[in-house]
Amino acid sequence: MNLRKFLQGLSAYTKYFTPEELEFYNSLLENQGELSPFTENGLKILKCMQDNQEKYINIFKAKDIGEILFMSPRSVSGSMKKLIADGYVEKVGVAPVAYGLTDMGKSCELDD
Repeated sequence: MNLRKFLQGLSAYTKYFTPEELEFYNSLLENQGELSPFTENGLKILKCMQDNQEKYINIFKAKDIGEILFMSPRSVSGSMKKLIADGYVEKVGVAPVAYGLTDMGKSCELDD
């Protein structure tokens, strides 16, 4: 679950917050635009997948991405979990596990 969804879920309970809690909650809401939805590795992986989707026909193994980014396949797989949960990447194979960009992942504009 990302922070934005969590904060939206909390909005129904703000009437029970102390003034300090409400102030903290509001400061988190204000700073939402400044927070990136991606981890550092997640951003690298998503950018890599976008840049290479035609070459790999949008089917990537953790090993392929790891070789491009000089990361271990295990690190790539770990970072993929968040990208999958957030809807940017989907699993497209089982043995071996392969990943592909979703429409959201393809259209996401990334700042370098």
